[in-house]
Amino acid sequence: MPFQLIRHQHLFASSILFLSCINAASAQENQSTAPTLSPAENKDKAQQIEVKAKSEADNARRDTAAKTVITNEELMRYGDTNINDAMKRVPGVLVVKDQMQLPGMNGRYTQILIDGEPPRGITIADLPMNLIERVEIYRAGSAQFSSQAMAGTINIILKRVPSNKQAQIKLNLTNTYKPSGNVEWLSSDKIDNLSYSISLSARDNGALLSAPFVSHSEIFDEVDTKKQAYEFRSQRNMQAQGIRVNPRIQYKTEGGSSFTSSSSFNFNRNHFAGDERYDFLVGDTLPIWRTLRNSRADTQFGNTSLRMLSSVGDAKLDINTSANIYHFSDTTRDNTYSPNKLAFYQRDVNTNTKNLGFSNTGKITAPGNEEHDIVTGWSYSNANNHNRRQEIQFNYVPQTSESGLQTTLANIDKFAVFVQDEWKFRKHSSAYFGLRWEAVKIQSEGSTQEKLRHQSSVFSPIVQSLWQLNPENNDRLRLGLSRTYQAPADFYLISPIYKSANNSFLSPNFRGNPALRPELAWSLDAAYEHNGKDDWNYNLRAKLRSITGLHRDNVSQENGVWWMMYVNAGNALAKSLEFDTQFPLKRFIENAPNIDVSLDLSKHWSTVTYRIDAHDLSTAYTAKHSTDSILDPIISSIKLGFDYRANDLPLNLGSNFRYSEGHWQLSSKTQRELSSNPLDIDLYATWKFNKQSLLRFSIDNLMKHGFNYLSERITPDERSLTSYRNPAFRKVSLGFEHRF
Repeated sequence: MPFQLIRHQHLFASSILFLSCINAASAQENQSTAPTLSPAENKDKAQQIEVKAKSEADNARRDTAAKTVITNEELMRYGDTNINDAMKRVPGVLVVKDQMQLPGMNGRYTQILIDGEPPRGITIADLPMNLIERVEIYRAGSAQFSSQAMAGTINIILKRVPSNKQAQIKLNLTNTYKPSGNVEWLSSDKIDNLSYSISLSARDNGALLSAPFVSHSEIFDEVDTKKQAYEFRSQRNMQAQGIRVNPRIQYKTEGGSSFTSSSSFNFNRNHFAGDERYDFLVGDTLPIWRTLRNSRADTQFGNTSLRMLSSVGDAKLDINTSANIYHFSDTTRDNTYSPNKLAFYQRDVNTNTKNLGFSNTGKITAPGNEEHDIVTGWSYSNANNHNRRQEIQFNYVPQTSESGLQTTLANIDKFAVFVQDEWKFRKHSSAYFGLRWEAVKIQSEGSTQEKLRHQSSVFSPIVQSLWQLNPENNDRLRLGLSRTYQAPADFYLISPIYKSANNSFLSPNFRGNPALRPELAWSLDAAYEHNGKDDWNYNLRAKLRSITGLHRDNVSQENGVWWMMYVNAGNALAKSLEFDTQFPLKRFIENAPNIDVSLDLSKHWSTVTYRIDAHDLSTAYTAKHSTDSILDPIISSIKLGFDYRANDLPLNLGSNFRYSEGHWQLSSKTQRELSSNPLDIDLYATWKFNKQSLLRFSIDNLMKHGFNYLSERITPDERSLTSYRNPAFRKVSLGFEHRF
């Protein structure tokens, strides 16, 4: 009850602060008048904005494949410098540990694409925000995308090459645990049939990874008596710099074909210094008391692609060919000390990873009649991974040395073909039929593993239907059935062996499992959508997913050494219910200020078939935690957003409130986890000086709540409970944008 009261007090106080800002702005409007355009200019501007917004919304509403469109303007309200931060306020999307996910299932079940393709040679966090045109969210399957999307797909659409000359610069200063900065430059022009744009960005951050970190561990014996307790503290300093270059060139022929070259080149350098210590509180000590860690990592990665859009007769062709390269090198030195504060060992680890990739995708839209639109296509990609890890260790007592070299060479081929038909069987209704076949083939060999050959394939039938309930298409009903899957991560299959310093049940070594199979799922989706002429929109969605062959980590002991690897363990059933709505406050209060309100609610239920794998534990203990057999630790969430537009001032204000209810989750047969999800409150203000310049100010995590995480492992002989306490910080950002 006290926690609930405090949370509601914070929500009330923040709402009062936001409304006070609006009242102050409204009062200012009555005293001053900002420069205004002529009536004709105002009319033209309003018409241009309205036409664009309606076009994007209408396309999504008419498409049989259900999707939600988020524009760049919506993403940039808070001045975020990466897509993960921007998406955490979007209705129907959660961001957990800097990973986007659709509700009901954790982040690894949500597929993230860039222009319909998996990110190759680039991470989405490194994608400059000024390159993003919009984000499309598909909660059901689509044959033209990979079926590795049990929860759904988030497709990031990049901007087309502009057809006129323009330039833009963005500067952003942020303070969290320590200051950081970001600068972006975008320039474009057109010469006859040739258009080009180039984006340059540079960043200096590392603030979050510099914050101190604390964990507390307790170990209990078979009768639940505490036998050991210790606290782990890490003082850290991270320096991270990065430069990104994104050139795009487009050429249009007289015949209507277009060729677009898109490239991205990224250069990152990180330097990390850490001081890790244990405070032993109860029972035996661990072999290592203190570790001084110093590492330097350099990453270079990039990709280039050529896309052709053309026609052969009435058929339309869309073919894209790309190549990517990734290189990572890391040098780490650990100096360790025993509990009596004497030097224990010095370990040097050099890691070098190279990845070369190639892909080709194509889509053919065949001529159809008024009732059918038939599309077919293919996808092929090849990745060649080479990993080299050299470890040299000098032991002080007794003075000995040891070294080891691990090399892994893997070749990964992925194939896919698909066909889809959109059938308009009524004037205002349609059905979508799709079939996709995907296969993956992995060949791997290394110095610490036998030769591996792994091959799997999945057929994915997809059916969706759209029923327009009135001629204006204000009310719609959607139904969908699809087959989806989750392939094992390459790291789960072919990872080199990683050894922990204090090997134990809590800190085991890790190795890959070549026998791991894909997870398979059937998904049923239903939705009711409404968009009124008075701008009152709401959506109600329901989902049901049945999953077999879940991937879970498994910890076991061999010859006195603890090992962890991923295995197929159990099945799951996931259900979710979502509701979101957007409306102007004037819709319900006649004299209300210009405030747009958004509300997003979601509730999730799930069960998994496996239980705690501890045969000698009491039945009462096992029954107590039987409700932890769920698929995702977030069982409900709520988002509430306000956006205010001043009438006579170039000022926008907004706030966003987010809360997620967490629950214990069995992440494996021997481990359960709980993540705290404190109330997050963000504020923003935008002042537009003129058509070219604006200033953004934002505050994330206004109440300065920290993030806590609990992990419990259970064996027949002992139980361990570890709590992780991350520091609380408030993120304050100031950004300036100018168009030339």
